[in-house]
Amino acid sequence: MGAIIRERFELSVYEQALQGTGLLTALDAASPESPVTVFAPSNAAFIRYAASSPAFWITDASGRAVNPGVPGLPDVLKYGFVRGRQTAASLSALGSPLSSVQGSPLFTDFYRGVYFNYLYVNGCRARVTDIVATNGIVHILECVPTPPSV
Repeated sequence: MGAIIRERFELSVYEQALQGTGLLTALDAASPESPVTVFAPSNAAFIRYAASSPAFWITDASGRAVNPGVPGLPDVLKYGFVRGRQTAASLSALGSPLSSVQGSPLFTDFYRGVYFNYLYVNGCRARVTDIVATNGIVHILECVPTPPSV
């Protein structure tokens, strides 16, 4: 899973955030027996999020103490992880909500157009779907899905 994120330039900012929080190692530890689906924001989406959200800068307990009720960066990143192998087709048939690794529900929607089908996750459109790895699937989003505030 981590190899896919490392290989794609459009996920390089996301990769650095995962690396900084130790979650890239956790994704690498996923196995074919316990796969993970990742809803990964593109570089442009992650940069917009970092510029506009105080949660981006909250990485530890002291940051949470200063910003009560605001989910920190590790929580935001884990919110984009779902246990299991969820393809766009299975998400369209499954419906909502999904249970994220962070614990809050994640909502998906599927729009069937005349020429294209679109997957939406918490209102974020997926740019690329179904990048398959041996230990999961990656979907690249146009924005950062964020968990509800506490």
